[in-house]
Amino acid sequence: MPKQTKVDTLILSDLHLGAPTSKPKKISALLNHLKFKRLILLGDIFDSSDFTRLEPDHLSLLSLIKSLSRKGVEIIWIRGNHDDIHEVAKFIGSPLREEYMWDHGGKRFLAIHGDQFDDFPQELSKIDRLAHLIFLRIQRIDKRGRHLVKLIDYANARIRRLSAKVARGAIRHALNRDANYVFCGHTHLTMRQQHENGDSSVEYVNTGCWTHTPSTFAVVGEDSGVSIEKFK
Repeated sequence: MPKQTKVDTLILSDLHLGAPTSKPKKISALLNHLKFKRLILLGDIFDSSDFTRLEPDHLSLLSLIKSLSRKGVEIIWIRGNHDDIHEVAKFIGSPLREEYMWDHGGKRFLAIHGDQFDDFPQELSKIDRLAHLIFLRIQRIDKRGRHLVKLIDYANARIRRLSAKVARGAIRHALNRDANYVFCGHTHLTMRQQHENGDSSVEYVNTGCWTHTPSTFAVVGEDSGVSIEKFK
């Protein structure tokens, strides 16, 4: 948990609501603990478009997010590769964006899920879907410690070299958009990487996910400082 309880922007990615390893109660506790002006849900908020898999705790979290919006918190929904853009938008009653950019404290910030920079061959998409079904089955078996799930997820990301690949693509994209910071999810692995390009400087921040323990998220403070935090 961050030391400060009041921040400018809270960024959460890869909640995978509907999956056995999602943590809606902990996410709700975080949202109730912090004061923030803006909440960015950085893709893969749902594990699939089968909303019948959502349990009461998942629905309570969605209700909490809607109540924050009514109280004046800016809610930004970013599309992830698990999010069917039409089905999710219809379900939550709000459009999904491909990316979001904002300025704060003299700095420019960019949020994008990151799957746009994952060039895993499209012809292997059927294998990818099969692997995901197997992954869900393992999640159900490994509910207590979830160490096996984390190990497989980590190995999958390493095999595809997702972390470095997404970071490189995101940094290039941020340079083209004149952003000082770019936030991504997708890989489920936290990362911070500074890139200097002449007079331009970009910092890549991967917010991690909410299917691992501890879960991770990013905050932009009122002073425009950026940090990655853990929630156990």
